Amino acid sequence: MLLEKDKITDGVLSGLLDKYMKSESCLIVQKSDLQKIHSILFSNLYCKTYGKFPQVICEPIIKEIDIEDKLIKGMTDFNNGIMHDENIEYFQEGVVLFHDGIYGSSFGRFNYIYRAKGFRILWHQSGEIKYHNVYMTIDGNGLQYFGDEVYGEIDLSSNEDDLDFEMSFDLHDIRILLSNLLNIKEHFYRDYILEYVITPPDVDKLSEISCSMRNELWRIIFKYGEKLITTNSQNFSSFSKLCNLFSDLNIQPTPSQIAQFLISVNDSKNEVITIFFNSLKSIDRIKCDEEALYNTILTCCYEFQAQAKQVVKEGENEYNTYLSGLIKSSRRELTIKDQTLRGESNGGRKSGELDIYIEKNGCPMSVIEALIVNCVNKKYISMHINKLWKYDTAGNKENYLIIYYTGTNLSQFVLKYKEFIANEHFDNKISDIQEMELGYTNLYSLKMTCEVNGSNSIIRHIIIKI
Repeated sequence: MLLEKDKITDGVLSGLLDKYMKSESCLIVQKSDLQKIHSILFSNLYCKTYGKFPQVICEPIIKEIDIEDKLIKGMTDFNNGIMHDENIEYFQEGVVLFHDGIYGSSFGRFNYIYRAKGFRILWHQSGEIKYHNVYMTIDGNGLQYFGDEVYGEIDLSSNEDDLDFEMSFDLHDIRILLSNLLNIKEHFYRDYILEYVITPPDVDKLSEISCSMRNELWRIIFKYGEKLITTNSQNFSSFSKLCNLFSDLNIQPTPSQIAQFLISVNDSKNEVITIFFNSLKSIDRIKCDEEALYNTILTCCYEFQAQAKQVVKEGENEYNTYLSGLIKSSRRELTIKDQTLRGESNGGRKSGELDIYIEKNGCPMSVIEALIVNCVNKKYISMHINKLWKYDTAGNKENYLIIYYTGTNLSQFVLKYKEFIANEHFDNKISDIQEMELGYTNLYSLKMTCEVNGSNSIIRHIIIKI
């Protein structure tokens, strides 16, 4: 191994990073790796990582109450250790909230006090990792939370072979695994039911295990950099690959680790330091340029295509929710929303409903419109392409049209589709259409350049065979 064995997972994560450095393609995480990580997550050493978690909450609202009496009763119950959670149905075992993809949903229009939806990845103490659809409303009837619906899972205690695991679960990608594993929040005692949906800032803390893993992995990366310098190595590509990976994941070393690294190498002109600081400069900055965002969405479409039939209910909204969850898991610095009101509708009379909307730090980056077809439905496809321009009020450089193709002959569909968009008269003029080389038979990508308000704008068409 090129890397020193990490002490937190007894070499599991350092071994994965070592393989990642040597791999030409996306590294596949084995089921056995997750089994070893599972035993550490639920060890007594990291007991604040997991705890009880609800699958269903149905809390009624009592309209006629005396506010002062209720406050006094609450203080008394707290002092006596009484917890009123009789309307909460918990999972029977401890759970790690491995990924929280729940967000406020649109179309409330004050019909609700609050409404949220999305998905959560829960790592169960029994060894099951499950993707849960989540839906929550607060209205005049009370608070209802439903997180018991599972649309994807793997049982680490089973003897299922790794081939099935790789085909049905996206945590086999080391980037997605690390993105979630190094960002686990500390489990905290809930005083209010709403805190199962919204985390207050004072308890929004990174877990001890994620902090320890971050520090340990950066320690061995710096050790590897020191080794390259002391051995006068001329090949820094593997070190650069690791730094870029952690830069993409927005995982920073501590200031003391940086200082110690500089002291140990003691040569600011050395190439390994230049590589490190070039990657460090990009951490916490907007990294979502057009090419990076395109590669992310393309990777997620590939993941979606491999898993759609096994874990996603059929339907455009269900497909979009799952795809937006994959994008969010891959790029945690992005804000991903689906079914969001923005721009204007196709009729131009009211706000339109975007399928997926992507922004960073409140700034719009891209709009994704999606549709399900089994043939080249010209009127339907044309309507969706024109909708993209109406929804893009900021003038993004690139937007996306995702086509979920349910027909039988994809290559014939792509030929007819290209011919259609090349000859159709859309709301804006089309200046160029290119087919992007992907090397897949069930995934196609087209780049369509348009003239919008005197400037070039791009719509990327990604066709996924379902």
